[in-house]
Amino acid sequence: RLRDFTNFRGHLSSMSESKSIFSPPGDRLKYNHVHFYAEKLENLAHYKALERRANEFEAAYMKAGKPSIMKGRGIWREIAKKEGIQVVDPEKYNASGQDLVEQLICGAGWRIIASNENPETLSYMLSSSDTEGARFIVTALRAEEKTKTEANKVNTFQQPTSIPHHFQASTLSR
Repeated sequence: RLRDFTNFRGHLSSMSESKSIFSPPGDRLKYNHVHFYAEKLENLAHYKALERRANEFEAAYMKAGKPSIMKGRGIWREIAKKEGIQVVDPEKYNASGQDLVEQLICGAGWRIIASNENPETLSYMLSSSDTEGARFIVTALRAEEKTKTEANKVNTFQQPTSIPHHFQASTLSR
């Protein structure tokens, strides 16, 4: 089950007794996450299906004894073929303009550990298997909000909302 991180916030670590209250602020801060704002995100079901396929690939790849790249591509093609998914020819692949969440899932082996879906934006928190490792949050406008925001760029008046600032459409439309 994924956590909803609507009220997710970075936090300060507690100061140890050995630290002076006059020590530099960096000595009291604890890194929490990096927040990316993307042009577009797919729905959670899309990414969870991709995670499932990536897990299936990893298991098959390991079972095959970590074969060559060509054999690994064959394993991926078989998994995709079962689900009717078209695999891009490596010769035609363009690394720019790719979906950041898909790249983190497939390229880095990260998984979505939390999500926030509100009327304005979609957000996913991704992490490696290292519980103390980095976490990335990726946020994008919902398609209908993107259209509305483009049409009303002149209107900068902010309506009161219960959506945290970092998940509001206005944050992405600045």
